[in-house]
Amino acid sequence: VYVADWDGNVVRVFDAITLAPRGEYKTGAVPCGLALTPDGKRLLVADRDDNQVSVIDTTSGMTEARIPVGQAPFGVTMAPNGQYAFVANVQSDEVTILDLHALQPSTTLAVGDMPYASAYDPVRGRLFVTNQSDGTVSVLDLVNLEEITRVSVGEYPEGIDIAVEQRRVLLRLAAQRLQQPRE
Repeated sequence: VYVADWDGNVVRVFDAITLAPRGEYKTGAVPCGLALTPDGKRLLVADRDDNQVSVIDTTSGMTEARIPVGQAPFGVTMAPNGQYAFVANVQSDEVTILDLHALQPSTTLAVGDMPYASAYDPVRGRLFVTNQSDGTVSVLDLVNLEEITRVSVGEYPEGIDIAVEQRRVLLRLAAQRLQQPRE
C-alpha cells in the first residue's frame, strides 16, 4: 500500500496484509496523485510543487526519472498496457501524456478549468477528466489526441471512474453524494 505524504515529501509504504510500515520513498515537493504500473515495478508520483512526476522503482526505492509536466500536477492515471500515463495539471488546465518507455512527456492536451482526476476507457481509447472550477468533464480521444466534448456535470467534480462493462462513468462531486451513473 502506497500513501503520499505531501507534508513530508515522501511516499510511505505499508504491507498490504498487516499494514505494517515497510519504508518510504523520497519524492519531489508535495507528492499527490499516485499510479502503479500494471506489473507493479514502477510507482508514478505527481510532485505538485515541482511540476514533475517522479518515477520510482518499487524494488530498490530509487527514483528512475523526474519527468517535467504542467503546473501543479495532481491526478495520475495509468493506461492498462503500462506504456502511457496521464497527468492532470491543475494550474495549467491541461493533461500531459507520459511515454513510460522513453520516460518523457509525449504530448499535452488542453482541458477545462482546474483538471483534477481522470479515468481511462480502454475500450474506446478515451480519457475522462474532471475539471473542478468549471464543473465539467472533458472527454479526450486518445487516438486523435483531441478533446471531443466537454460535459457539464455539477459543481466541483473530483473523483471519477469507469465501469467499462456497464458503459458508465461514475463521478463524485465535492461535498455531495455520488451522482447517478450516466449512460
